[in-house]
Amino acid sequence: MSPESQPDGPTLRKAYEDGASISRLGAKHGLGYGPMRRLLHATGVTMRQGTAKVVSPPITPEQAQQMVTAYEDGATVQEIADAAGRTYDVARRAMLRCGVELRQGGPRNQQAL
Repeated sequence: MSPESQPDGPTLRKAYEDGASISRLGAKHGLGYGPMRRLLHATGVTMRQGTAKVVSPPITPEQAQQMVTAYEDGATVQEIADAAGRTYDVARRAMLRCGVELRQGGPRNQQAL
């Protein structure tokens, strides 16, 4: 760590209390997560608890059918997931439950060799 990036306790504490993550502070000052956490702890900062996991509502049968229709019209699973604000795996599982047969993965417009 270079002297000019030497973190001081009050500045670190304020940055953390203002919402900066331990990882971000560590990267800024050339420290790993563990050393930065110990440094913050030494300043007397109260550590935040992990954030609550956001749980999306289940996909309705109508939404799943819309995904299947888009897939059958040529959209990729990833495009469908992005449009629905879901992960690839969630979109894929929803379509499989509807009985869709997934295409072989790989480049979309493969040229015959």
